[in-house]
Amino acid sequence: MTFEQLENYINIRNEIEFTYRGKKYSITYWYPDDNEDNALISFCEFYKETTEVKTASDLWNNIYRDGVSVGEMLSSIKQEDIYFLIIFFYSFANTKQKPESRITLTFRPHGA
Repeated sequence: MTFEQLENYINIRNEIEFTYRGKKYSITYWYPDDNEDNALISFCEFYKETTEVKTASDLWNNIYRDGVSVGEMLSSIKQEDIYFLIIFFYSFANTKQKPESRITLTFRPHGA
């Protein structure tokens, strides 16, 4: 994955999961004040410490795990080791379900 691809995925708020050297990582978003304009990008190895940054550039260049930057990780792995999550929120009308539920779809980019 290139920096430009990562930046595009972040701009449209795609959640990303990938495997690097046998470890699983994720890129998600956190809205500290429920305002989408103030979203932070969250990066972590699954079930480990989470780091939040404001920009794709900060994530790509300044966040490291095991001495390797996120940019180095993403640019060196195979496309088939990257997954994208699209989360849909929907409401049920006239049902006993929760007022708002979520569906998560996982996919790989075309050609993977």
